[in-house]
Amino acid sequence: MRKVGIYFITLIMIMCTSNIYAQIRIGAKAGLNVANSKIKDLDDTKSKLGVHIGGIAEYEIADAFTAQAGLLLSQKGFKYEESESFGGDSYSMELKASMFYLDIPLTAMYKFELGDISIYGTGGFNIGMGLSGKYESEYTETWDGETYSESDTDDIEWGSGAEDNIKRLDLGFIIGAGVEINESIQVGLSYNIGLNNISPHSGDEIKNSVFAITLSYFLTDF
Repeated sequence: MRKVGIYFITLIMIMCTSNIYAQIRIGAKAGLNVANSKIKDLDDTKSKLGVHIGGIAEYEIADAFTAQAGLLLSQKGFKYEESESFGGDSYSMELKASMFYLDIPLTAMYKFELGDISIYGTGGFNIGMGLSGKYESEYTETWDGETYSESDTDDIEWGSGAEDNIKRLDLGFIIGAGVEINESIQVGLSYNIGLNNISPHSGDEIKNSVFAITLSYFLTDF
């Protein structure tokens, strides 16, 4: 949290002391998420596909250096599968966690111009707030030639209490790269690495991670 605060203060100071006539661009952003969660004592979780969509603003600090902020609806989560066979009997279990977040990415971007195309690298922080989510589970067992199956869906309880599932606040570090075409379209890849433990339970640890493919289009500037 302290490092995130220092970053925000530094970014604000740079923006405030920059040229007051610097360009600000407003645009839309959408793309694909390949999300997963790092869970203590559970090493083989699998990625879950999702999307993100929202708006962005980009502030030109210098000719090749900009600061970008966004407000995005983003899907995160993970999948876990387990199965075993012994003799003629078997069981399988699948768990899916789907989480919807309001994300606020705050990043700095450096661009290398190559004619009408610029290559950029970006880095910064993300602040996510959990909005809604659910767990879906399915269990199938075959025993003595008979098959039994059960499925269930539960809403995620957000908070820090003993009865809650996930903390709302999700902080991450973002690193990425991409190309900008005709100063209006950006196509990028990024990786959001979870920084804080979102499990409310002592001894447990859950951290989100998201690999994202993004298309951004700038609508206007002033």
